[in-house]
Amino acid sequence: MNNKSSRYDIQITKDYEQLNLDFILPKCDEKAIHGTVWDDSDDPKKVPDALIMLFIPGPTYYDSDPNDLKSIGYVTADHNGEFAIGPFKIGSTIIIKIFNPIMNVSLLNEAPEEFEYINDESDKISYSDDNSEEVEDTTKISE
Repeated sequence: MNNKSSRYDIQITKDYEQLNLDFILPKCDEKAIHGTVWDDSDDPKKVPDALIMLFIPGPTYYDSDPNDLKSIGYVTADHNGEFAIGPFKIGSTIIIKIFNPIMNVSLLNEAPEEFEYINDESDKISYSDDNSEEVEDTTKISE
């Protein structure tokens, strides 16, 4: 396998006023994606701290379910709305979903689908509160 990156261990000592170094990176078969997130307004502005979620297609993505995605990670844009992700192998399909943190989204009613979880009847727990009334808790418990 070809080396895809270079590592340089540099010890800084008081013997040097300044170090001038040149670095040579090897050729690689991977690419990075970088860009800037802008809002969709009449006077577009950069969106700081945008959430960029990364997915790859799941097994049924191409056949029948365009929502069959597997999360592979996320990054956040910097204070200028800029981000960089990768590296990705040439020929890869990457799906990117970007969320604006400034949007007024109620996490209870309008959370993006990626943040929601499925509750079925087995996830519900009953308990009594201080008034001895039975209360239903739909909080998902990790197993």
